[in-house]
Amino acid sequence: MLFVSLLFVFVLLVSLFSCVLVVGVENVSSSEEIVMHVKSDRELYNAVRNAPNGTSVVIVLDNDITLTEGGLGIPTNKDITLTSNDNENVFYQLICAKSTCTIFVWPDGVLRLDGVIVTHAEGYMDRGIWVYLGGTFIMYDGKIVGNTNPDAYVSVSTRSGFGGGVENRGTFVMFGGEISGNVAGNDGGGVFNEVDGIFTMYGGKISNNTAKRYGGGVSGGGFEMFDGEISGNTAGESGGGVATSVFTMHNGLITGNTAEQYGGGVFATVNKFGGTISGNKAQKGSDIFPPSNNTIGGYSLRSIMAICAGVIGIMVVVLLFRYFKSHKTSVHRRNRKNVSKSICF
Repeated sequence: MLFVSLLFVFVLLVSLFSCVLVVGVENVSSSEEIVMHVKSDRELYNAVRNAPNGTSVVIVLDNDITLTEGGLGIPTNKDITLTSNDNENVFYQLICAKSTCTIFVWPDGVLRLDGVIVTHAEGYMDRGIWVYLGGTFIMYDGKIVGNTNPDAYVSVSTRSGFGGGVENRGTFVMFGGEISGNVAGNDGGGVFNEVDGIFTMYGGKISNNTAKRYGGGVSGGGFEMFDGEISGNTAGESGGGVATSVFTMHNGLITGNTAEQYGGGVFATVNKFGGTISGNKAQKGSDIFPPSNNTIGGYSLRSIMAICAGVIGIMVVVLLFRYFKSHKTSVHRRNRKNVSKSICF
């Protein structure tokens, strides 16, 4: 009997221990993100390198960090959020002390910026963030500021000077934050969006950036703006605020931008559904150039004018038809009345 009792207790303990193990494993697996605090570049490099693939990892900067060994790479299959331990509402800086990008986002890598300042140390120059084909960059808050990408010859196949703050060949979504005070030796002082890149702006501010040629604020391929502000940017040639192949604007503000030649606000084919483009400066097309390419609701102004002219033409024809018909009827009635009078006499 004693043996049976002991066996029962043993089985019960094993069962309870197994349940604890199962619960522990479930708790670990159900965790959706891992949070890590870093205080140095070495800790930051290691935190990114050791982050589990496919798991959202939040890396919190506890102070300003200077990257002394080169830019920070976000590898394939890593999902990294950079934020600040801002108990005093202070964004900590991620400073690159090499002439390379501060942050690289590799194919299938994901970077989420939520309260960090991305910049370069004095005397070092390159883009703030470079998103490769297939990479994803989502900006919620923080700043990309004070980066310079000079126009320097590298090789026949390598370009430079495109994108002072961000060069994007993947997917870039901007919900908030600020991209300001960056310089591009060619195009895209704030953002250069490659032809195969996707850039969508839902909020935030792109301001006071400079490009030697096109797009002080934004340049490159297609760009869609749902909200936010693009202001105070300068282009040495065209597109003070925006210089892209196609620009679709749903809401937001583009103002105070300057271009030396064309399109102080926007130099692009514009699909404008809403928002404001005003108060910009250029030799031709202060706000938008070329004006013939401007569209409202997806229809070009030329098409809208043609449609309006057609409608007006139809209205004129109808009015003339009614006029002549009523005039002919009145004359006919007058003639009948005169004939009746002559018969009476």
